[in-house]
Amino acid sequence: MWLSLLVVGSTGAQAQDDTVHWGALHEHSGLSRAAYGFTADDAFAHMRDQAGLSFGAVTDYDWAHGIEGTWDDARRAVNAAHCPEGEPGCDAPFVALLAYEWNNNSGPTDDDPDAPEYGHRNVYLVDTTDPEAPYVLGDCEAQDGCAPLVTSGEGRVEGREDWATWKTPCDLWAALDGLTDHGFAALTVPHHVALSVSGAEGDALWGRTRPAATDWSWHPQDCEGVRDPDALEPLVELYSTWGNHEHAHMTALEDPVDGLADAERVVREVALGGAAGPVHQLGFLGSGDNHAGNAGEDPRHSFLEQPDGAFRSYLVDCAPDAPCTVRFGRTGLVGVRLDGPLTREAVFEALADRHTVATTGEPFDVQVDVVADGVRLGRQGDAVDTPPGAVLAVRLDLGDATAAEVAWVVGQAGTWTEHPLADAVGHAQWSGETAVADLVPGDATVYLRVAATPVGALEVPDGAAPLGVLGPDGARQTVSLPAGRTTAEALIAAWDLATVDHDPALTLTHDAEGLFAIQGHDRATGDPVPVTLQTASAPELAYVLGLRDDADTLDCSPCVGAIAVDGGELVERAWASPVWLSLQGPGDSDAPGDTGEDADDGTCSGCSTAPPSPALWPWLALLWVGRRRC
Repeated sequence: MWLSLLVVGSTGAQAQDDTVHWGALHEHSGLSRAAYGFTADDAFAHMRDQAGLSFGAVTDYDWAHGIEGTWDDARRAVNAAHCPEGEPGCDAPFVALLAYEWNNNSGPTDDDPDAPEYGHRNVYLVDTTDPEAPYVLGDCEAQDGCAPLVTSGEGRVEGREDWATWKTPCDLWAALDGLTDHGFAALTVPHHVALSVSGAEGDALWGRTRPAATDWSWHPQDCEGVRDPDALEPLVELYSTWGNHEHAHMTALEDPVDGLADAERVVREVALGGAAGPVHQLGFLGSGDNHAGNAGEDPRHSFLEQPDGAFRSYLVDCAPDAPCTVRFGRTGLVGVRLDGPLTREAVFEALADRHTVATTGEPFDVQVDVVADGVRLGRQGDAVDTPPGAVLAVRLDLGDATAAEVAWVVGQAGTWTEHPLADAVGHAQWSGETAVADLVPGDATVYLRVAATPVGALEVPDGAAPLGVLGPDGARQTVSLPAGRTTAEALIAAWDLATVDHDPALTLTHDAEGLFAIQGHDRATGDPVPVTLQTASAPELAYVLGLRDDADTLDCSPCVGAIAVDGGELVERAWASPVWLSLQGPGDSDAPGDTGEDADDGTCSGCSTAPPSPALWPWLALLWVGRRRC
């Protein structure tokens, strides 16, 4: 994080960096399924003590809380984990948010092919009367201050982990809007929004191959009984272990993990923008959807333990027509931009205002501001009236990584274009600006996407079993990889050293499309020969190398890896939440900066004067004195 002031070129803009704090907002515990074997307290402790995160939420299934009666346990875990900055005894501040997954599995089946598919949403709750206070435990229907559970359905079905009938998203949003009467604010975030298949696993679980993608035709604005629809769904989970759901023309390396994205549900073309202009104003989250006890981190992230001790993965079981040569499987993270202390109030407000950056698992500091004549008009996530001369100012801090690609993604009237920032490539830290007038000729949705390397190298867990390689003659060679991060190039070098005397020969290569392969060949003839890989634990094999594993051994020739490789090194991505630019002509504004939330004169010419949600009044009142929303 940079603490210095950024001086932006000819505009004379001086904008101090906000602090970006990192968190995990989609994690599961044994409150979802007891067989997971770890508690919500364990999940919070792992986020804080192992992953080093500043905030987090455990999002166990609503039906689990409703059927098993564990909602009290969820609130108790949040109370125990919450330790905001400034609280006595908080040497390492950590913000715990109360949340759950609205796990609505309505959708087409063989028995009901026309059933609607609403999608899954995570729900985040905050007590606006005292955001830092412990949540009240007990009967949520009987008292204020106790966050009630709004379930995705009604009626238990014997022997099933879901509901007899399903509710609609409007049912959810109307109920959450009504929580303002109990002193609570809520927001929802849809996830795996464009996931199109889940293969045999999904077919066995719910009789269909769609795993509840998002129907974007549902929006709080269209629901009766919702008083403040704009506040309820400000964000979308752009990336998680299910993959990237950004756009409809993704390459194999960007696709969701099953290899097939539903083009009618992706975020960019469908949720963010159409021919008539922006459809929804959604900020970006990166998340995990971790079920393995390593909340906020990657080890064995994508594997779920079964009662017999075996492991399987939603991410590997693909539909027959899916390529299945690539899977992401890495956990994502979300950063929130704060200009003050780390508190629950500040984190929730930053989420509600879309002041976020999503990544594929790395804490990349990506900050975008709209600036004119030295005044910051807005940040990522804001809708801003931009006067002549306004610029988009960028600040990047990628740690030990370097930028491989930085580009503005611009949407106007249903058309999306990308505009590279070539000067940023090759830098770990970089700042610069782009004139708004040079980038867009009119109103537009704009966000920044970053690809960085070599961050995201193979993450070898402590104590990982050595890899065993068997040739046709039964000779065995083992390769032990050091714990920690190893780039693909380093892995290749280690493999070559370990196998130089092995017969048949083994080589590890990677191709231009980003796949690597372990190949066996006869030294005398050069002909391919089968390769068998063995470890003491099949999940560790698949994790270390990213290979499909159907048993403790893997027979293949070649054994094709699923780790994204670009030029020999893995690529991580980051996305800053969009800004929605409304261009002003000369004379449209009396003074630069009078249209943005950070303008100094407190006016907001041409902007809505509507106040924020009533649920936010008690704790945002001071922030709204003398300023109006744009």
